[in-house]
Amino acid sequence: MLTILATLAEKIEQRLKIHGCAAQTITLKIKFADFQQITLSFTPDKPLCDATAMMGIVTTLLNESPAMERPVRLLGITLSNLINPQNTPLGSQLDLPFDSNENLSPLKNHSVKETTI
Repeated sequence: MLTILATLAEKIEQRLKIHGCAAQTITLKIKFADFQQITLSFTPDKPLCDATAMMGIVTTLLNESPAMERPVRLLGITLSNLINPQNTPLGSQLDLPFDSNENLSPLKNHSVKETTI
């Protein structure tokens, strides 16, 4: 399992370098053969941008999970809360097209036609 996760971490490191960013949170997803799944996340003190640091955390998360005791069908690593070198968030909250006087209905001027077959 660690070999697969190390390969994923190396690919993630390459993508982070290409985009010039780092991540504040890492998540390990484990899907088991019986279709149950768990996710384990960790937010370190320093942003993550290299595979070695990712694998240190992923190894700890994996050891805290029941993955070694059960058949696993999928492993995944997700990084979130991406930041750029200036330590500012890369994502932003999108505004929804609600007018404050429209009673939270973006479809106010649209009609819905009900059809029965």
